Amino acid sequence: MRTVDLVSSLDQNLGWADQGVEVIPLVPSGFDGIRAFRSLRHHKTPVNAQFKVEAGTTVVGLRVKGCSIIQSHRLGSSHLIREGSVYLLGEGVYSTIFGRGECETLFLIADKSLSPSLSVWQETLNGQFCRSHVNLESPQIANFIHDTTNGGFVGSYFALAAVLFELLDQLRPDSIQTKAYYGLPTQESQFAGLCYDVMVKPAEDWTTAGAAERSGYSVYHFSRTFRQKHGIGFNEYVARVRCTQAVMLMCDKGLTSTMAIDQVGFGDRVSANRTLIREIGFSFADIERVLSVKIYRKAVVSG
Repeated sequence: MRTVDLVSSLDQNLGWADQGVEVIPLVPSGFDGIRAFRSLRHHKTPVNAQFKVEAGTTVVGLRVKGCSIIQSHRLGSSHLIREGSVYLLGEGVYSTIFGRGECETLFLIADKSLSPSLSVWQETLNGQFCRSHVNLESPQIANFIHDTTNGGFVGSYFALAAVLFELLDQLRPDSIQTKAYYGLPTQESQFAGLCYDVMVKPAEDWTTAGAAERSGYSVYHFSRTFRQKHGIGFNEYVARVRCTQAVMLMCDKGLTSTMAIDQVGFGDRVSANRTLIREIGFSFADIERVLSVKIYRKAVVSG
């Protein structure tokens, strides 16, 4: 598989069209210190790609739609990236597989010279893969997504820098971000405790009727209110949590698909696979093929 330089290929739109990817620059490539790009792809089957990030550059990705698994060659690790994921790519080589369906990512790319804090970030990372989760409906993030999607983005240094540092600020070991990544909605609601319990104990026999009784609602009122607050039904929410955690157990803990399915409370493998494809865009077999490929640690020479 050919390895492309992520920044150069985005700058010059090289090699992406052949992969069915549309790259839209949000500021001129010569913009001093910081640039932004919107990457759009749509695939009927999972697609692999490999890229590298050179020293001296900070790349922050914000996933707006779709799912992928990123593998760090330097660390020999795999990570699930889904809607709302924000991640920082340090120097190194990465492999990724994109799931079925539409995938949209916003990239912010900055030279370390932009701010002393970026150099501090790189030193703090020390080669680690840094990932968290943000609320895509928060005003600043939502406005950034809206403007880039609808062509109303103004390539202002200050606007881009504000978004960049807002995203970097989210990359902290914060309990709220951790809960959000595992499936707890980022917005607070009267169901926050219930959602947290689903996250902690996904294998329990969660039902809409049981959740309604626990919350002191009728089934109709609970179902209607939960969907209004979180945009999905309770059963869909439970499935989403189980999917996310199953993939993370395979990527982060090295569990087999059978072990992951059992641990998060999915029923039989057929229904689990169907749910995973709908929610994530991968089958368990897709993920197992990706994770079975040996990723060797590679020494990175600082420039």
